[in-house]
Amino acid sequence: MNERTQNLILGFGGGLAAAVAVPFLLPVVSAAARPLAKVLLKQSLLGLDRLRTAASHASESVEDLWAEVRAEVAAELEARHGTDHDAETTPESPELAARPAAHSTQLS
Repeated sequence: MNERTQNLILGFGGGLAAAVAVPFLLPVVSAAARPLAKVLLKQSLLGLDRLRTAASHASESVEDLWAEVRAEVAAELEARHGTDHDAETTPESPELAARPAAHSTQLS
């Protein structure tokens, strides 16, 4: 027998064995897979929560740093130009600079 024929026989035999074994093994594998899937999903959700918390802390730190830098720049410009400096060269307050400009309409 040549190598191609051997591979064909092995492939056919393996496929036949799998077709016979799957109906018997599927309930066992599926019963074992469900708890494993639940554990994996639970750990994923817990990891996602930890990631969100860490990202929130990091974002807060960056916002604090940004506000500090803007305040220092405003103080330096104030010292350099005095109180009558041009409003366009002065950064906004740190609270306003951290937020995008809101265009809202107020109803009376």
